[in-house]
This record gives sequence, structure tokens and C-alpha cells, in this order.
Amino acid sequence: ANLLALQSQGLHVESEHVGDFYLPRVAATGDPTGIGPVDVVLMSVKTYDLEAACTAIQPLMGPETFVVPLLNGADIAERIGGVIGLERVLGGTTFASSNLVAPGRARHVANAPLRFGELGGGLSARGDALKATLENAGLIVEHSNDIRREVWEKYILVSPMAGVSSVARLSTRFIASTPELRALYEDAAQEVTAVARAAGVAVAGDIVARVLSFIDSLPPQHTVSTLLDLRAGRRLELDAMVGTVVRMGAELGVPTPVNQVLYNALKPYENGPPEE
Repeated sequence: ANLLALQSQGLHVESEHVGDFYLPRVAATGDPTGIGPVDVVLMSVKTYDLEAACTAIQPLMGPETFVVPLLNGADIAERIGGVIGLERVLGGTTFASSNLVAPGRARHVANAPLRFGELGGGLSARGDALKATLENAGLIVEHSNDIRREVWEKYILVSPMAGVSSVARLSTRFIASTPELRALYEDAAQEVTAVARAAGVAVAGDIVARVLSFIDSLPPQHTVSTLLDLRAGRRLELDAMVGTVVRMGAELGVPTPVNQVLYNALKPYENGPPEE
């Protein structure tokens, strides 16, 4: 439905940050074979569609094409690299927030940078070129020299947010302002931080305090996508958002009891509403 709306009516965006705007013509397609090789693929599908999307982009891949994933999760670049080759993938993440409110109509909720960089660290010519292109289009972008840390620091923010908000059925503002839920969020974030460090990622020493400060700054209408999907009866990105930290914790010998409970409580809803 969204594809048909984009093709026939264009794209409407509601934004308090850059102003509302309308694009009457959008080059949208459901068939990548009609596009041909491109310079860059920005991958922003749901994580449960990731492997299928990696197959679908094959017609877009030229000799120098690279992929920048903008998905929820801590191991997304590695999963894409397992299909197309890790050398063809940059790490990527964004703190911006938007919701699809109707086919062809999006609401821009929170304005924040899009970050990307080489998985091995440092800056690169292809990263510089992408940064210049996106900045020319008016986006807020950062070419990171430590994208693995950036990805994990976001995961420390969003993984507990997805789990706690979805179990409590409450948006981010309520999680931040309710002492019991705030404490639950902090405990889950501490577990994700411990897993990150065990995986060799040098996240900031005050990262949990920083993510708590960040959720305090979010607008009242901010709602994590996992809760939006749960409310709508859609499939959940549960494995990427909560399951990954539980799995990696088990592999690395890091206890994750809070996240295990959140995962177990949401598991019946992973593929939509369970039968009564």
C-alpha cells in the first residue's frame, strides 16, 4: 500500500524540525532489477527481512557498490557481510525518529544525526564521499572513525527501550518518568553495556547515564517502533532488539536476567497477536 501511494501520490512528510513538505514525484519501485547498479545502498528494512533484502539488492551491486545498514540491532553489518562480503559494508546507525502514519505519509518525530563508518575503524574516501552527498541534501550526518562503538551505544539505548516499553505497553516518556520502569530500563541497559564490553567494544564509561539523559530529552510523542508494531498487531523485531543481547550474553558468559525476562514476556507476540 505504501509503495502504491508513493508511486501515485508522492510523499507527504510532517515535521516540526524542518517543516512539512511534499514530494509529488518519488522514484519508488518494488523491483530492484529495473534500477541497475548504484553507488550506495541504504538498507532500512525490518531485521526479520534482512536476509531476503540482501538477496533482493543483488541487481543494485556494481563493482564498487557498498551498503550502509540503518537498522535496529548490534550485529546487522556482520549479518549483511555474511551474504555480500564484509568489505562491501559500512557500519551505520541513526538516532532520528519517524513513523509511517499512513501510506505515503510520514511523521518526522526526532531530528538527529545519521552516522556511518568503516567497520575496522578510521575514515575512508567512500565515507567522505557519502558524507558530502548527504550533507548536500540537507541531512545531518557524521563520518565516524569508531562506528562499532556508535552502534553499540545506540543499542544500549534502544534495546532496553524496546523491551521495557513493549512489556509495559507505554511510550518512552512514561518509561522515563515512572520510577519503577526507569529502574527496570536502567538494569536492562547495564546488562547490554556489560555484553558490549565483553565483546570488546569500548563504550563510554558513563553510557547508561547518557542514555537515561537522552530518553528524558525525547518529545512526548516518541514511541519505540517495537511498541508501535505490538499495538498494531504486526510482527516484532524481537530477536534483534532484545534476543541478541540474551544470546550474546550466553555466548560471552555475561548474565542478562532482566533482558531474558523481557524477551520471554514478548516472545508469544513475536509473529503477531497470539491466539487467546
